[in-house]
Amino acid sequence: MISKYQLNILLLLGNLIGFTQTFKEIKKFPLKQLPIVIDYSLDEQKYYGAIYHTDTLKIQGEDSTERIIEEVYETSVYKKDSTLLLSEDFVKTYLLFSNESLYHQEDWDQGDSIINQFYAVGSIKFSKSYTGIIYERFYILRSFPNSEKYLCILDAQHHLVSKLKIASFIFGGWGIGYSGGKVPWFPFELGTIQKDLHILIHHSQGDPDTLFKLDVKGNIIPLN
Repeated sequence: MISKYQLNILLLLGNLIGFTQTFKEIKKFPLKQLPIVIDYSLDEQKYYGAIYHTDTLKIQGEDSTERIIEEVYETSVYKKDSTLLLSEDFVKTYLLFSNESLYHQEDWDQGDSIINQFYAVGSIKFSKSYTGIIYERFYILRSFPNSEKYLCILDAQHHLVSKLKIASFIFGGWGIGYSGGKVPWFPFELGTIQKDLHILIHHSQGDPDTLFKLDVKGNIIPLN
């Protein structure tokens, strides 16, 4: 039978292991300076299958040469950095509210299996009272890569105070290319955090930009 002393040692070791694992995860977030833009590089967009150009092919027939216009997708050597991959336990403990899930309900509504991963993007030291953590939720749904980037505000006790989706690049369906064929459509959102702690979210589909402000308590307040 285990003694009380041995139980205390096991509990202490468990806490130390948990602290060590958490510290390793926190070190994955590079410190960022304001102002900062949260967006998607050209290589990322190519990786998602969103960048293409048109090309004209010449097909020689028996009597004539036929010209066909087609979309040619750009290729990229970009890949997700595995050293920035976060554990689901860390995400659930520090970056999700109690009513949030690792998976979104709409993912399951698609009736498709998905790959769901989380990556460190950066950290921002706003004040002694709270810190900003930016992470990416990367998932493959309907055979297309998708991404959402979130700004989380944590207090000095590492409790989640507020949260905002600050950028996204999500497969939205199919459009018609110059060739008349189908091409993937990726509406996106890009975020900027200013030195005065205003946050601007730009929407690619022509919707008005949305503006937020971080207050002294770490709350993200909508301004429009």
